[in-house]
Amino acid sequence: MCKRALKNSIFANNIKLNWNGILSGRYNRDKTRLVAEYFRLDANLERAKIADRLNEQRPPHKAPLNVLIQANISNEAVNPVYNG
Repeated sequence: MCKRALKNSIFANNIKLNWNGILSGRYNRDKTRLVAEYFRLDANLERAKIADRLNEQRPPHKAPLNVLIQANISNEAVNPVYNG
């Protein structure tokens, strides 16, 4: 996970700024707590297990985490990323 994105998110939260940082690149299970606590939008969700962890680790006082989902509706050949 990008340290700069985390730093910007913490700064924005401290000054009550509504900031939508989008993480670049993949992250693994040990980073989900940071994403759940400090971000409002995730564009890198690749596995159901990660979605479950984000949901479990989201603080109760925060709104649900928004996610962007990419769907292949044209049956175009792609490299598989999601394995369920």
